[in-house]
Amino acid sequence: MEIFIGGLVAIISSVVTHIATKWLREHGRVYCYVESWYMSLIKSETNSVGDFIRQNVSSPEDADRIDYGLTIDLFNNSEVPVVLREIKFMFKGDGNSVVKFPNVSGGYRIIGDDSYNQNIFVNLQSKQMTRLTFDGQFFNKDEFSSIAESSAVYLIANYHNGKRFKFKISDLETAE
Repeated sequence: MEIFIGGLVAIISSVVTHIATKWLREHGRVYCYVESWYMSLIKSETNSVGDFIRQNVSSPEDADRIDYGLTIDLFNNSEVPVVLREIKFMFKGDGNSVVKFPNVSGGYRIIGDDSYNQNIFVNLQSKQMTRLTFDGQFFNKDEFSSIAESSAVYLIANYHNGKRFKFKISDLETAE
């Protein structure tokens, strides 16, 4: 009887160890660290000589476009690679939010323009840091006020398994 109980305990502990190890390997977390972030309202003009002049403005009504830049480091804490897909920005304000897709130019350097929406897939290797840089412009004047008056900006993506990744990049009142 003691051999039977010892064998049963061994089998149960083996199964529990296998399940716990598998769960711990696949349920790690992706950490996001913001290296830099900026957003500027821009008015473009040409001077009397024909030179292109770019001016920062404070009013969304005066702007021709919004320039933005974001550099983040993502760390995959799990033991298995993770894929982030459908990466986008969400500008959230009082009762409204605007979701914008950046565009990919190549590698992990990501260039944005709101006229072209493309799914971005980023493969995050296990226990490694990956740097992403987004640079671009938004040109839809109908959304300028909502974006400029937003109180926070988020980076949103979907994991390969369908779960949602959401990280607050900045409170826009303090963004530089």
